[in-house]
Amino acid sequence: MQKKLFFALICCAMIFSAMPALAVSSGQVCGMDGNNYASAAAAEAAGVDVSYEFACTNHAAEDCTYENNYKCAMESVERGIQFFSRISGRIILRVEKDGQAYYVPPVPSGKMGKFFYLGRPDDAFNIMRGQGVGISNKNLEKIPVADDNCPSYVPKCNKIEAHDISYAKKQNGKIFLQVENNGEAWYVHPVNSKRYYLGRPEDAFNIMRNLGLGVSEADAYRWLQ
Repeated sequence: MQKKLFFALICCAMIFSAMPALAVSSGQVCGMDGNNYASAAAAEAAGVDVSYEFACTNHAAEDCTYENNYKCAMESVERGIQFFSRISGRIILRVEKDGQAYYVPPVPSGKMGKFFYLGRPDDAFNIMRGQGVGISNKNLEKIPVADDNCPSYVPKCNKIEAHDISYAKKQNGKIFLQVENNGEAWYVHPVNSKRYYLGRPEDAFNIMRNLGLGVSEADAYRWLQ
């Protein structure tokens, strides 16, 4: 009987010790008072015990307690999934942080995504190309060209008769490299399902910023830490 009880206690301890792994890291911790703190040390300095080391944003004090931290963690994950579904394939701008730009590759439904900081024009260009995938000319032609903005050496690249809107919508947010030509890079904007020629680093950087979606610092801080 004592062995069974000891085994049960060990199992419970393992379950509770694993629970924090379900949380989304944001650089903040949730205090037992329901408030977020920059770190466990900051919470300790304020005389507050830490519930678990994840941010528990938008919860009232009574909602973020030791007893229901699992609920807080799962709701935090759910908020993350909702956020990424909104910005999947987009360029986002931290409008309250000097307009810092990030590329978010397309995110599968129900999943969390990744951010790539675009930084300077050369950095942005290299990151965008690094995230690109090869595409044949035949398939690329199915996607309309925004504003008929074609490379100067291929002035008539927007072939209306080849457009396939259904196909184009499935490519939203992707970056393509025209491997059958000179590796030209194109970005498919999720809003209009049209492709934008990235061209030189400066051109790519300006296009990315012009197509960017502004996000609040509350959202950006939570997921970019």
